[in-house]
Amino acid sequence: MLMQAITAQQRHQAAQETTIQRKIVTDDEKETIYALTRQGLAVKAIADQLDLGYSTVYNYRRHEVRRMKKQCQH
Repeated sequence: MLMQAITAQQRHQAAQETTIQRKIVTDDEKETIYALTRQGLAVKAIADQLDLGYSTVYNYRRHEVRRMKKQCQH
């Protein structure tokens, strides 16, 4: 029981130390995401390289994959 309380306190402290920074993704960053997606890089690698959030890169990458799929169908 004591270990659970200590773990809960540690999680709470860690959550308070984390800050969420929101920034607008520039057109250059979007184009870089698209280019790296076409090269086949993983989402994590792109996110680390551009210092963007994983979910942000995932969403733009998903849009590019859909666009590429549409181009192949035509």
